[in-house]
Amino acid sequence: MDRGRTRVSYQRNPNFCERIDNPNIVSAENHGKLVHLIGSLQTDKELHDEAYNINVHAVKLRRVVEMFQWEEHETESDDVHRPQIGDTRVKFEYAGISGKSSLGTPDMVTIVARQIGEKLLPYKTVAGDTLELLYFGSLSPKAVFDREMVQNTMFTWGLRFVGWLLMFIGFTCLTSIVTTLVDWIPIVRDLVTMGVCLMNLSLSISLSLTIIAIGWIFYRPLLGFAILAMAATPFIMSQFRGQPARSRMD
Repeated sequence: MDRGRTRVSYQRNPNFCERIDNPNIVSAENHGKLVHLIGSLQTDKELHDEAYNINVHAVKLRRVVEMFQWEEHETESDDVHRPQIGDTRVKFEYAGISGKSSLGTPDMVTIVARQIGEKLLPYKTVAGDTLELLYFGSLSPKAVFDREMVQNTMFTWGLRFVGWLLMFIGFTCLTSIVTTLVDWIPIVRDLVTMGVCLMNLSLSISLSLTIIAIGWIFYRPLLGFAILAMAATPFIMSQFRGQPARSRMD
């Protein structure tokens, strides 16, 4: 989901996200709208582990079992701090303290989702994305979208880097035949390898910028066309540099 587009919609419309001050009161006016609320976690039932008879008021409970190496004959140790071969260690991990629990006070959470009656469901944005957010702690709507923007930016740049790397590797594989042809000439081989590498680097960067620009043109035309111009710069420069050489030949 492109949460960056949702952030743009939020900035353009201050009422894009309705704030609910009291999560215990359901307002019919917010039916179908994107709402923001802060409250403590509450669950109807305890989480139960039948094998060890563990009960906790939490959103998630996980049992982790570890064995200290396996042998044909298992041994047992009475000292938990000095496990022997074959001994198992069991630990429980939980997340989201809810309700009346001996683990502590219920966790406070911030939720941004669509209100349908008394339920909170995913919200469908104008861009076609699904929006349903939950964060621990008390956060304002702006803070929630800021965090989403940071995560979206990191994820997007990660994808862009992977995409550029794959393009560069692809161009390198396609042009490897050129360096192979001159591999038996040491000096020429080094010069051709450097030139081909620079060409592959330029092509992969330009193609990556072109793809990025196409995604931005619809939402931010000025930025999209500026990136597109950057992508075309190497080709434009090569045309201008080639003209004086042709003129001298004529």
